[in-house]
Amino acid sequence: MNKNLNNILKVCFVALISSTMLFLTNCNSTKTDEICENFVYIEDDVFKINDEIFFPLMLNYKVDVRKIGNDVVISPAKYYENDKIFESNTKEEINQQFSNHVELMKELGFNTIRICLDVVNKDDKGVYFGSSDGAIYLKEYQDQINNGIADMLEVVKSHDMKVMLLLKPPFDKEVEDFCISVFKRFADNPTIFAYDLMNEPLYFDLEPNRTKQDAVNIVKHWKKLLSQYSPNHLFTIGFSEPIEIFEWD
Repeated sequence: MNKNLNNILKVCFVALISSTMLFLTNCNSTKTDEICENFVYIEDDVFKINDEIFFPLMLNYKVDVRKIGNDVVISPAKYYENDKIFESNTKEEINQQFSNHVELMKELGFNTIRICLDVVNKDDKGVYFGSSDGAIYLKEYQDQINNGIADMLEVVKSHDMKVMLLLKPPFDKEVEDFCISVFKRFADNPTIFAYDLMNEPLYFDLEPNRTKQDAVNIVKHWKKLLSQYSPNHLFTIGFSEPIEIFEWD
């Protein structure tokens, strides 16, 4: 495997573990309830799967969202190997390249991947993922994007690993609708460890001077969305500096 990828993975891991993560649980079931079978849940302040302690050793993994024929495919970021071209250009090749990367991550000792699907843009037509093949609008390509996520999750599952899925914070109605579609589609998929709905809030919040009550109401709303559409999954908000606690704890 390309040594640049190996180095990038290690750097991403160091960057990720330097932040604190606040996890909130939606699964209110006990360890014996069927509803939580194979899902990660919190019990006695530790993560567990089927009554066994689970220690998530996780790293960031950047992706590109691409149109391949009539499909939308979640592809390894271009710069992980040759930063000038995509080395894989069919759905099968892309999934195999991703599988090779996941295998390397597992060999390095990781058991969880934080897939970054949060980079979107917006124009007069709506919110979209940028692509070398043109804009992939969340509303227009919702089903195809979810199919791409499903393929990605199958690859991760084949390596017996978990995924934290980082999505764009659902402040925008169109983004919220997209997030709901993801929650509903994968509500019964235990490969997803948790959703990351807001990373380093004061850096990425469009309204950086929120009151405490604003932050509380936002988190309550997100909790309600997950409880309604994906009750077996955890979600998290990341913190990088102590000052964030005063608005986003």
